[in-house]
Amino acid sequence: MSADQDETRQRLKAAVHFTVGRLCQKLGENHRRVFSRQAIAAIAETTFRQCGLFSKTIKALGKKFICQ
Repeated sequence: MSADQDETRQRLKAAVHFTVGRLCQKLGENHRRVFSRQAIAAIAETTFRQCGLFSKTIKALGKKFICQ
């Protein structure tokens, strides 16, 4: 992975973490709960990995249908 790709990946991870944190904050306010930093980090990491799997699946499907 190039330095450029690594930087982009880290920026995407940071954006996902920020967004998950904001969503957890809003949900916590609505339901009178507090999410720990560890919980937010775990949700963000799981979300980031799942998005990676989705992108690989979509890429594979795109290749399959384009090649036919």
